Amino acid sequence: VPGAPQQQIVAVVVHLHHEGEQLLPFPGHLLHIHERVELRPLHPFLIRELQPQGAGLQVFHQLGGQLVGHEMPDLFKMGDWWYLVFSEYSEGNKIHYRRSKNLYGPWEAPFDDAFDGRAYYAGRTAFDGERRVLFGWVPTRIDNDDKNAYLWGGTFVPHEVFQKEDGTLGVKPVDQMMEAFDGWKDLFNPCMKTIDTKEETLLCEDTGSIAAFKTTVKFEEGTKEFSIRFYKDEETEVSYEYRFFVEENKVVFNKCPNYPWYQCFNIGLERPIKLEEDKEYEICLIIDQDISTLYINGTALNARLCDHPGNGLALTVTDGTLEAKNTK
Repeated sequence: VPGAPQQQIVAVVVHLHHEGEQLLPFPGHLLHIHERVELRPLHPFLIRELQPQGAGLQVFHQLGGQLVGHEMPDLFKMGDWWYLVFSEYSEGNKIHYRRSKNLYGPWEAPFDDAFDGRAYYAGRTAFDGERRVLFGWVPTRIDNDDKNAYLWGGTFVPHEVFQKEDGTLGVKPVDQMMEAFDGWKDLFNPCMKTIDTKEETLLCEDTGSIAAFKTTVKFEEGTKEFSIRFYKDEETEVSYEYRFFVEENKVVFNKCPNYPWYQCFNIGLERPIKLEEDKEYEICLIIDQDISTLYINGTALNARLCDHPGNGLALTVTDGTLEAKNTK
């Protein structure tokens, strides 16, 4: 922080021997440490330099110039890996993480180094002895309009963080949140096949404004896209949509139809996900009035909904075959 007063500069050569969650103060932020650790001068990724004359303390290395606006640092260990979670507002405005098997580095970024998309920010984790939960917020939009940019601040949404076999992190719904939904109903399990068109199956005519949806899907080789449409108006055909682009290995949130372009300012509302034919994908969609949260095989994508065209819920497939089971 260039120009910070000298009294705000803190020593980085400290030792923490107490059990439980600890805090290491930095100018403007607190680094949450969730394990018993002894901190020595850390790898340059964490702390680059301390200038005692008050010129500044650079908490994070600039990641080779990729990211420069870091905040909300959070450090914890899970299994053999150390994880450093942080938010950044210089590029994608997202929550990222780095991992290392040594507290002092080297630190590495996995292929997917985020927990969610643009509409999920300023998250930190908490551990209750059994599970770790990420606490972040979904931002509101200027004038409550889908076409407008986001405001600073929003609505709390939790993700439960879990460790995958390869040591990367994934997220899933918190169990207690899913238990709040009762009266689950089995829905039709479509099997759609199309050669050169988009086929759609309406699963529910009226989801209401608070609902949860689950299904397991797989697609065949050559399939171009599939999607989940919700809040659909059957007369105007307007809805929100999570669309899975198979060849591009990503899921994107948008309005459908997105015409006249654009109906939704969706920059950053996408997530990378490896999509493979004949592999099953467990999907969970939670709709809570003006927020939707998608989970698919450990990947999440939140969105703010400023419109409510209708209450229809549908699955689609384009140029290929999509099969669903356990739909409810």
